[in-house]
Amino acid sequence: ESLNTITAKTLAVAGEHDLILESHTQLIGASIPGAKIEILKGQTHEVVADNPKLFNQVVLEFLNG
Repeated sequence: ESLNTITAKTLAVAGEHDLILESHTQLIGASIPGAKIEILKGQTHEVVADNPKLFNQVVLEFLNG
């Protein structure tokens, strides 16, 4: 309910094989005004540790875009 009150620039990130269901990630992103959603192909919930280069690239592109 309160997600729609977030006004900060928001990026919702998940892996394609995440333990969090993609539908839940999509719902979170859709509930935050202007949020961007990134589902990282071939990645899991551990994408930050498993593929930091990819994760950092996605985050930096979001922050710079």
